[in-house]
Amino acid sequence: MSGFARYDSYKDSGVEWLGDIPSHWEISRAKRIFRTVSEKGYPDAELLSVTQAQGVVPRSWLEQRVVMPVGQLQTFKLVRENDFVISLRSFQGGIEYSEHTGLVSPAYTVLRQQRDMQSQYLKHLLKSAGFISELNTNVTGIRQGKNIDFGELSYSFLPIPSLPEQTRIANFLDQKTAEIDEAIAKKQRLIDLLQEQKAILINQAVTKGLNPDAPMRDSGVEWIGEIPAHWEIKRVKHITRSVLDGTHVTPTYVEDGIPFLRVTDISSGNPKIDMDKVRRISENEHQELCKRVQGKKGDILLSKNGTIGITKVVDWNFEFSFFVSLCLIKPKPMLIPEYFCLFFDSPIVDEQLSHGSKRTSVTNLHLDKIKELIVILPPVEEQKTIMSVMSLKLDLFHKTIAKIKYEIELIAELKSVYIADAVTGKIKI
Repeated sequence: MSGFARYDSYKDSGVEWLGDIPSHWEISRAKRIFRTVSEKGYPDAELLSVTQAQGVVPRSWLEQRVVMPVGQLQTFKLVRENDFVISLRSFQGGIEYSEHTGLVSPAYTVLRQQRDMQSQYLKHLLKSAGFISELNTNVTGIRQGKNIDFGELSYSFLPIPSLPEQTRIANFLDQKTAEIDEAIAKKQRLIDLLQEQKAILINQAVTKGLNPDAPMRDSGVEWIGEIPAHWEIKRVKHITRSVLDGTHVTPTYVEDGIPFLRVTDISSGNPKIDMDKVRRISENEHQELCKRVQGKKGDILLSKNGTIGITKVVDWNFEFSFFVSLCLIKPKPMLIPEYFCLFFDSPIVDEQLSHGSKRTSVTNLHLDKIKELIVILPPVEEQKTIMSVMSLKLDLFHKTIAKIKYEIELIAELKSVYIADAVTGKIKI
């Protein structure tokens, strides 16, 4: 990394992921630095969660999305301050450090230092990109994630600077990563602000229209308020010919066949479906599924399981089938498909799906619920006009947000480089 000095001399570590290290540094196997511990029988200790973003933290710090265990806390493992935890997702994000004492699930492996080292240096080292690549060579099984086997990991080599150097490196990385995290947080807050402005813009378009001088009337729905006098309030079932979900049975996938769409295929944020990633089924199985529901150009796909409320207009002519996580909506002539997608992005839908909270709190959207949803419906020509104007405005939002997300990726990559170079001695701190 330019702008930083290097050490006077280096030596070959003999370890692929480390490469050359400063000549005066040691390397040591992980088993000389850590030992596994399994302290149990502390049911009154605080419950901790193992997270990639925050390390090992009290569960009370997290939003109420964590299932709290009932009973059996005698079998949970005690984590002490300065311990490390191998999680089920360590192969993705490294080994997590704990500044707290409390309980974690028996599924985790708890590591305790048995050599005098700077814990903050180890924290950065065990989250570095090079070390995570080393973890991936020690993946031994799959169970909701992949398990890292310390029996194998214990033979991995780690770089050991002197204690004063460890402290300097840790202090440098603490400061740098805090600065970078704040820069990322500012950009994320800007994205959140843009998303709020986008939601306000959509809400205005689908409840008031584009003409500020249009005569208004009471919609008859308290949380909607006034709408243009010539607009109608309709339920989805009255403006569509059918609302049907996909097959409830996982089909047999084939190498080359008919595209079989799942919720992940339309929720990537990309306006185009990545056909290289779409699963395929046989022609015979597709024809069987088509007896119940068959999608055509101009229909609407809506995600109803997992990620809720993502819409996609079928703008292609090729045949396809789809899974139960999606439903197919066939609009009547009074409804423009693109307008329905715009409306479904509005807070009006959030209000109906989850009583004003974000739709992310909903895990399953039943067909009956979809059919009963209220849609504020302008005349067809006005729907087209609204879409013509809104498409340009929303495209600007999408491009701006995409640019900021790219900037966040670059900053996060810089953070990764700082950590990797500092903990392996590629730069002198």
